[in-house]
Amino acid sequence: QPLILSLQTTLKSFLKSNHHLANSHSFMRDFGTPIIAGERTLFEQADGIHALSHANATDIATDYDIRMPPDRLRVISLGVEDWGARDVPVGRGDREGLRLLFVGRLEPRKAIDVVLEAVRDVLARHPGVTLDVVGDDTLPWGGGRPYREIFEADPAVAAIRDRVMFHGKVSDDALRGFYAGCDVLVTPSRYESFGLMLVEAMMFSKVVIGARIGGMQEVVEDGVSGFLVEPDDPAGLADRLDQVLGDFALRERIGRAARDRYEERFTPERMARSVVDFMDEIAARRNSAESRVTERLSAE
Repeated sequence: QPLILSLQTTLKSFLKSNHHLANSHSFMRDFGTPIIAGERTLFEQADGIHALSHANATDIATDYDIRMPPDRLRVISLGVEDWGARDVPVGRGDREGLRLLFVGRLEPRKAIDVVLEAVRDVLARHPGVTLDVVGDDTLPWGGGRPYREIFEADPAVAAIRDRVMFHGKVSDDALRGFYAGCDVLVTPSRYESFGLMLVEAMMFSKVVIGARIGGMQEVVEDGVSGFLVEPDDPAGLADRLDQVLGDFALRERIGRAARDRYEERFTPERMARSVVDFMDEIAARRNSAESRVTERLSAE
């Protein structure tokens, strides 16, 4: 049967921001190196390759030193169920003012450290603003303590600590509530093969701020349906947050454009049609090749 491989974040991509594992001899010997070899074999032998973004495919080809022939590769964005069309309880609690939201595991690739460094001054300049942090906050940071513990123990953030709320892992229903209740999603990851959390917020007509790297560049039109900042740039992120938080009309305009882009590019129906067409194409090509082999063998 034909094999179609869907590209996500590979182990090599993960290791770029988890240096403690990349530099661990035992981890690489027992897990990392065998998995990377297996990934390379799949990339080389799959009949078809479904990439979530052009950046996703290009980065993997570079990382693994392989070629992805255009006839085997198809870029099809993720399609996401329309949570924004549901009656979603807004997760705002009893707090007033503008709400920033971070969604993701608290590990280096997701750049929670960049977000928390940026918001130190931003929250000081905008007294009514708070930040909700949603995602697993128990992971060791670089092999040490969880980043939440590092942040909360830092005396330099004492003045804003009670305006940064860590919620840990939450249910899907609760996550929808956080999206519905926020004003700005802040997720300047160091790498994303796609950037699902951006789409999830965009369907709620929210302003999103990602990083100019990986698949996020293909999800967000910078300055149109959201914003992109340079990776590892807390000062640049803070400047953009100041702009967005201080301009209601800008938030409204970008939020409407974000919803429009979701409807145009990231619905399940659009993805399903594209994937089925690709699968039919690969199956027909494989059947044709097998028929030619059979005919040649019969002739011999």
